[in-house]
Amino acid sequence: MANGWTQIRVSGKRDALDKITAVMSMLDPGLQIEDYSDLDELILDGVYGDLIDEAVLNADRTKVAVSIYVPDEKPLGEYLSFIRERFAADGVEAEIETVGLSEEDWAENWKQYYHPIKIGRVVIVPAWEKYEPEKDEITVLMDPGMAFGTGTHETTRLVIGLLDKYIKDNGACGVECGVSDLLASVDRSMKYNIVCANIVADIIIRMTPDVGELIAEGGVLFVSGIIDERADEVLSVLRENGYREIETVHENGWCASALRRASEC
Repeated sequence: MANGWTQIRVSGKRDALDKITAVMSMLDPGLQIEDYSDLDELILDGVYGDLIDEAVLNADRTKVAVSIYVPDEKPLGEYLSFIRERFAADGVEAEIETVGLSEEDWAENWKQYYHPIKIGRVVIVPAWEKYEPEKDEITVLMDPGMAFGTGTHETTRLVIGLLDKYIKDNGACGVECGVSDLLASVDRSMKYNIVCANIVADIIIRMTPDVGELIAEGGVLFVSGIIDERADEVLSVLRENGYREIETVHENGWCASALRRASEC
């Protein structure tokens, strides 16, 4: 591709189109969708087949493709890793290809686009760069490989900004990481002052009825990863389950909210 853009093209079966578009739209709302499943019907309805490109006429009606275009200054490796992780989690079988940059190139070249990212007092620093923090700055040193979530995406920046604003003492010890189906493996004998969910609207909605029993009195729930078009839906479910927004913030079509129980607002 010329002009500093790389096309990410995902192809799969027709019945997976909704899932593919849902994942791709989380990265960029400007989707290019190739779906020829209704072409025969259009021809019967009066669209003359001889005016349609032969490659389109011969296209496999059972297959679809969805593309986004990523500018060179964006971290291509993060986009690809996120797509692969989401498809694996959703059980979507799809082929991912890039046009304009080879697989071998982006495996290493993505590093040139990843530099210290300042979000309020928090600065996310790649492990291969030297950084001298200014007074009161909190540095997070990361060697992310090509993982998604290094601070460049709007959802990450939004939730970090809220955490920085509402957490006064950033000291932490005994931090553990685990894998679970939402809250299934969380220790329910404990109450948490902060619960943070930076994921997608459907998952936030699904966990909302159960998350309250884990939040300590006066605790804050942060939710992020929500496209603006679904913000009202998500916040409506949260209100129905006894939460009220303290603050909602937006950036480039995404939003995040800080909430408390209505009785504590």
